[in-house]
Amino acid sequence: MILPELRLDGRPVLVVGRGRHHLDALAAALGEAGASVALAGPDGAALARAAAAGRAAGARALALPTDLDLRSSVEETVARVESELGPLEVLVTDLDAGAGRPALEIGEEEWAAALGAHLAAVFRCCRAAAARMLPRGRGRIVTVVSALAVHGMPGGAAYGASMAGVVGLVRALALEWAARNISVNAVAMGWMEGEPDAAPGDSIERYIPARRRARAEDLAAAVLFLAGDGASYVTGHVHMVDGGVHARG
Repeated sequence: MILPELRLDGRPVLVVGRGRHHLDALAAALGEAGASVALAGPDGAALARAAAAGRAAGARALALPTDLDLRSSVEETVARVESELGPLEVLVTDLDAGAGRPALEIGEEEWAAALGAHLAAVFRCCRAAAARMLPRGRGRIVTVVSALAVHGMPGGAAYGASMAGVVGLVRALALEWAARNISVNAVAMGWMEGEPDAAPGDSIERYIPARRRARAEDLAAAVLFLAGDGASYVTGHVHMVDGGVHARG
């Protein structure tokens, strides 16, 4: 059952992702909450699967292949969402596309690619959505990042720096747009089911106080909270979903 403050009945939501399994769970949760859902990103097959999950949960759902490296493509996608579903109310980005490597092994192109895949792409999406939301004085933006945006890890220089940059962007945009009733928040995810361990033979669960990895449903629940009316006074916040790892400082 979806609590009343988590309902998104009739609200158009754009979820931008890179094809990870999270998209299915997000689309299903948003559909159950009553939203109309558009799925955008470069992986057409993953978008189609997520749209099907949204429809199975009762949502009107669209799959919109989008080149996240092009501002024009992102803006065209937002325009199409508004044309087919109505005024955009919620943007969710989940653009995790990286893996760690030792800092001295990272080339210039790899560094730039990490920043482009995370920070630059999130900025394009936020700017395109806010251009529509700001004149109406209403909107929610929720950006999914890795918990490595907050915690360092060996081998995570490019990946962690790009994620930390997204957190800085979230806080800056939250301050710019708060007075216009646009909230901007981040969900920082810890190790999730299906992801490899940090090293062969290691078991990451032993480092997690909750003794389990996050499930896609844990992510969806956090996104629903920040997208709904129950979080109307929350902005610039990094919502940690990591089983208590951050409590160690």
